[in-house]
Amino acid sequence: MNIDPCSVAHIRQAADFGVGTLADQRTLADLRHSVPAFALPAPYITRGLTLRVWPTSGCPRCYLALQSAANDMKRTTQGRMRLLSATFLRRTDIIYGTCKGMDRSMLSKHVLGFGRCAKEFCERHDIPHCDGCPLCTLDAVAFLTRLSILA
Repeated sequence: MNIDPCSVAHIRQAADFGVGTLADQRTLADLRHSVPAFALPAPYITRGLTLRVWPTSGCPRCYLALQSAANDMKRTTQGRMRLLSATFLRRTDIIYGTCKGMDRSMLSKHVLGFGRCAKEFCERHDIPHCDGCPLCTLDAVAFLTRLSILA
């Protein structure tokens, strides 16, 4: 991540308390070269037959909020039906993160955007969007419910 641990206050404080130690620059450089770069095996995550989630550079908080929203909606019959009509009845792409390097042509006709990072991309391409950083589960449920009523 190329962050100097000495610049992070809580890491410095932990080292001062003796909880951990700060690595010198040589050790950090060695670690950076030995750790492979992380990349998803595919640009999206498939859920069921019709749902694709494109995390791009999004933080796990958006994914967790979306997962929690889906779980909350599945608890009632009406919620399950709304979730189905908002996402699973047709090919749906869910995007969150900065969408860097993403092109609208990569996505299906039915796209939903979540989180503050995806806001610019969604506004540029007229994609329904649920704003928030961090994304709140209740906001995601309300957004999906509103979409299911409109569908």
